[in-house]
Amino acid sequence: MLSMTGGMIMMLVDRLTLAYYSELTLAASGPTIFTLMTFTMFFTGAASISRSFIAQAYGGGKNHRLIGCTGLIYSFFLALVLLALYPLLTYLPTLSDFPEEIILLEKTYFRVGIFYGSLMVINTGFISYFNGLLKTSTVLKISLVGQIINVILTPVFVFGIRPFPELGMIGSALGTLIAEIVMLIAFTSTLYRLGELK
Repeated sequence: MLSMTGGMIMMLVDRLTLAYYSELTLAASGPTIFTLMTFTMFFTGAASISRSFIAQAYGGGKNHRLIGCTGLIYSFFLALVLLALYPLLTYLPTLSDFPEEIILLEKTYFRVGIFYGSLMVINTGFISYFNGLLKTSTVLKISLVGQIINVILTPVFVFGIRPFPELGMIGSALGTLIAEIVMLIAFTSTLYRLGELK
């Protein structure tokens, strides 16, 4: 529950940071972030299904690694499907009555946001694996690290706090992308340390 709440906090930090940056990013951030998260949450929900199968195999003394591997491959496939929806995401803003400047900002955010959304789907595959093994504290710790990184980097990239350049709208998505990359590395290294990558 705390991990999922933290994920929503990441989106809230993006929204608040862009709201303080300018009126244009405030207007663009609402529909952009919520549209992307609607698509992303559909695929993360689909990826989390593997948790139940992993838990059943682990509890029953069966080959949970095989099912876990299948779940991870499944999450990678779902991430690729989400990436393939990028043209649709960039088309949706054109259906609104917003000025061209706001539509351009929305498309700019999607250009990076589609990658962090896809990484969220892959990370959900790892989260499902750890939860299936009852290692929920591992999920919480890694998720907290990613969330802290996002909370720090998002305003840094948006406002251009030295030595980083001012990136505005795209800086918000970049902060979240880096946080998801760090989480992916942490999940993979933890699996290796536990001997679960055999």
